[in-house]
Amino acid sequence: AFRDDETSIAIKVAHMEVRDDEAMLNSFRRGVESMRLLSSSEISGIVKLLDASELPPSIIMEYVQGVDLQKYINDGYAASATQKLYICLWVADILMQCHTHESIVLHRDLRPSNIMITGDYWERVTKDDVRVLDFDLSWFKGASGAEFYMNASQALGFLAPEQIDPKSSFSNRSALVDVYGVGMLLYFMISGEIPLANASARADWTHRVNAASASVFHREWKSTKYLFKELVLRSTNER
Repeated sequence: AFRDDETSIAIKVAHMEVRDDEAMLNSFRRGVESMRLLSSSEISGIVKLLDASELPPSIIMEYVQGVDLQKYINDGYAASATQKLYICLWVADILMQCHTHESIVLHRDLRPSNIMITGDYWERVTKDDVRVLDFDLSWFKGASGAEFYMNASQALGFLAPEQIDPKSSFSNRSALVDVYGVGMLLYFMISGEIPLANASARADWTHRVNAASASVFHREWKSTKYLFKELVLRSTNER
């Protein structure tokens, strides 16, 4: 939509099934509050909240022009493994700002479609061109309300196992959940493959990470593929 001065804004309205489900509605509300906390602290790299409403549950935020990370990778805009590694580093830096905020904001949904690449992305990408959005699954210190668990059949592999299994012995209100998400983002960017739910628990996971690591091999830096493999396997290890 457009403001009176014709600047673009984005409006997100909760679907009816969200409004009718207490856990989903609470999750949506927590997402609004997470964005409010981060926007008021001027955390860089997140989409800024402008306003929100309860009737109907909706968010008004800055409009970000560009492509999401999934399209950016799938359409071959990333020229090298180095560029992909930098983007992952910049996403991690944005998350670190969220985690070190006084309210300890956890994103908990780091799928490629929730990361936007702006600017002249077809030519080059800088740190200022990366934006993280959609805090609907987020959590922060002092948050309350029913927890929302994604169904394994609906979830992608970017969610940590403890976000899918309500009986998990591991907490889903930990920064480690975002560490898992970053590891899977890195795997996606290098392999081009969207991981299935609980991919890291499957028997072929190490083989898949090994295969992806071949694309980051460099003649002068022979350790790179081993470092990549170690980073992904450690960050997606459920324990």
